[in-house]
Amino acid sequence: MISTILSLFFPNTHALFLWHDKIAAYCTVPYFGLRKASAQKVEVASTQDNNPPSRAHIGTTLLPGSEDVWHLGLPLKYFILVNLHFPAAAADSLDQAVRFSLMRHVPFDLSQARVGYARHSGSGSGNGLDLEVSVIEESALQSLSTALGQVGIFPAGVFPSLVYIARVHGRDGVYVHGDNSMAEALLLEKGRVVFHVWDDMPVGGTIVDFLRSISPVLMNRPQPPEWIFAWECAMSSQDLLEGLGLQDGKVEEVVPEFSRALLEKAPYRIALERPGVAAKQRISLWLRVGLAVLFLLALTAYPFGGLFGKKAHLHKLEAEISRMKPQADIIAEKRSEIQDVSDFMKDVSKNAKLRPRVMELLHEMTQVLPGNAWLESFVFSQGRVRIQGRADSATSIIEAMENSPLFREVRFESPVTKSHNKDVFQISAEVVH
Repeated sequence: MISTILSLFFPNTHALFLWHDKIAAYCTVPYFGLRKASAQKVEVASTQDNNPPSRAHIGTTLLPGSEDVWHLGLPLKYFILVNLHFPAAAADSLDQAVRFSLMRHVPFDLSQARVGYARHSGSGSGNGLDLEVSVIEESALQSLSTALGQVGIFPAGVFPSLVYIARVHGRDGVYVHGDNSMAEALLLEKGRVVFHVWDDMPVGGTIVDFLRSISPVLMNRPQPPEWIFAWECAMSSQDLLEGLGLQDGKVEEVVPEFSRALLEKAPYRIALERPGVAAKQRISLWLRVGLAVLFLLALTAYPFGGLFGKKAHLHKLEAEISRMKPQADIIAEKRSEIQDVSDFMKDVSKNAKLRPRVMELLHEMTQVLPGNAWLESFVFSQGRVRIQGRADSATSIIEAMENSPLFREVRFESPVTKSHNKDVFQISAEVVH
């Protein structure tokens, strides 16, 4: 029961490859909803060619779960793969455009087939639509789906296995898969499948014969392939090089990589409808919503969990604060008195520092002022001196103060007036520190 509920949130994702003599499954492993890039391989020998094993055998080996997601990889012989190009204007009626174009490539009625297409990931946005289209006969797909459904496997999509391996591996070259009973190969150039071929070996035939038959096609390419990538291939590296005529080529064994995202975007994939998947998705959605609501309620209720238990303690604190308030008021009053005394002492200290400066300025004024002038007031504040008095010439006072090294920016504070043949002046000047 618990595993069924968890599978709604973190269903296992499988890559299932069907070959003529066995089934191979790769299961990605969930880690809190995340998935590893690859998983362990599980093989089950088939009881009949191209048919899955018995229900008991696959049930005890692959252990399919009711919510597991299966992506079915098949040999190239099941598919017709076509690359189509359309102008951008065809995007509004792409399905009709694809089916019309396929009539020239498919030797059977499209009403008896499943079609899948997707835009090539490397196509430019301004060059129209480059589509990778795949077609599989309904009868072959129905036969496989029925057989797999009997053992609890309902594929979410079907795709050509070797194309998936090549595109995920991502390196240009020849990709080969098979043995002396069945073989397939494709050529990947700049991320695109430009050539693919398969063959069910005739009696007495070998995979070397298969490779020799396609070697002229590869050698006639403008740039013959340098690399051979073998996947589940029952041949030595030397046999592969000799069969394809690439004596100077290089061989590498491909280790497949899988993830949910990679499988859902497999090249030439055809999406399939799984029975009851819509209802299960609705159940999963409601369960997720319910758990999200419960989680939010828990977060909301958490701050109130200890509220009532802390209320009595809060009352005690308030009572203690009320008891200490008179003492706090007395302390605040004393602190205010201390601050007043401190401010007074700062003013006294400031004035004491200024007094020698005032005496110096008065002495300077007596030195620079002419003998026919006398002062009626002298104020020193905020770095400026303001004087008021009488003299035969107020201008001579300005000149005398400007010649003193202690003053600058000397100017009249008000217009000069006459009184008893004397100029009455008010002058200010900035004191040079």
